[in-house]
Amino acid sequence: MPSPGRQGHTLQPPDHPQEELLAAAAGCKGLFIGFESAKPEGLKELSGKNNLCKCHDLKQAVGRIQQHGILVAGSFIIGFDNDGPGIGRLIADTAERIGVDFVNVLFLTPLPGTRLWGEMEALNRITLSNFPEDWRYFTLTYPVARYTGLTLNGAIREMLSCSKRFYTIPQMLLRLLRNLWRGQSVVIGLAGGLSYWKNIQLDQQKLDDFEMRRGSKHSVARERHEQPVETPTAQRLGCRSTGSTVRVVERLDPAAERLHSNRAYQPAASHSKAIPTSVRHPRPARAGPHHLA
Repeated sequence: MPSPGRQGHTLQPPDHPQEELLAAAAGCKGLFIGFESAKPEGLKELSGKNNLCKCHDLKQAVGRIQQHGILVAGSFIIGFDNDGPGIGRLIADTAERIGVDFVNVLFLTPLPGTRLWGEMEALNRITLSNFPEDWRYFTLTYPVARYTGLTLNGAIREMLSCSKRFYTIPQMLLRLLRNLWRGQSVVIGLAGGLSYWKNIQLDQQKLDDFEMRRGSKHSVARERHEQPVETPTAQRLGCRSTGSTVRVVERLDPAAERLHSNRAYQPAASHSKAIPTSVRHPRPARAGPHHLA
């Protein structure tokens, strides 16, 4: 699935170079490809709409495009349900491994009227919906939803860490040398790399301001898939145990209810016990003249 609002070039297996030949002959200098996720689980969330799942060797496919002098910009999304801490580093390493010239990271953004919007709205995961005021945040560069495995701050940090890891000065110089060797446009490669590198600081300021203004509307949205497990204790108390959680689901009889209320939910006793006021420790007797005999 190409990024919302963009038309992506679909990679074909390595034995079909016709599209790349036609693009190069037409004067194409760069392609924007939506890789979307660095994880196979993320691609599965796209419901099979991404043909990258069928491409067995992405590095070979990208290299074939670059052999025609065409630069490749790879786009990835942060915010899939399987994304967690470390996804930024994984995206940067994946982009470097398959050999793209630029990497562009976006947030999973539910746009009004789409199926994703309906799904997230039903789960109360959309945090900004005051239109038209909030339209300025629906540019795919702001986290406007709650993500299953990332907090607001976590999603922002992962995006910035990905850009900082990919756009280092040594790596950018190495890519320029590769551009020169492949016959790609060094000018476009240099301008594009410096533009992304400069935008890291701008993005950090922009996202820090966004977090300060809108952070109170975000929280981690964790879907619970707990299967009730019946235990003898739970059966006696009329409860169901789900992992470490015990929930009352029905009342069996008054005796079980009293047992449950008196024992299951009895507050834990304090570790420090107060000494009753009626108990007084006797003071040691003072040594007097009659003790010195």
